[in-house]
Amino acid sequence: MPAVNLEAAKKAVGDRELNALRKAKLQEEKKLKKGWQYYKVSNTISVLVPFDKKEGVPTEDGWRMINIQKKLLGIK
Repeated sequence: MPAVNLEAAKKAVGDRELNALRKAKLQEEKKLKKGWQYYKVSNTISVLVPFDKKEGVPTEDGWRMINIQKKLLGIK
C-alpha cells in the first residue's frame, strides 16, 4: 500500500480524520507483521486477509472474508 502523506492531508481534513488514519495504518502494519497479505479480488480491489504461513494460501477466515467481498461486489 502506498505511503500516506500526512502533511498534505492536514490541509484537507481535521484532527479526527488524521487520528483515524493513523490508527488504521497501525492496524494494517500489525496485521502484515502477523502474516496477513493482500488478496486481489478484482482488477481494482484487494482485501487484506490472514494467510497460512506454511502453505501460503488464505486461511479459512481469509476465504470467508474474500467470499464476503466478492458477494458485496457481485463477483462470482
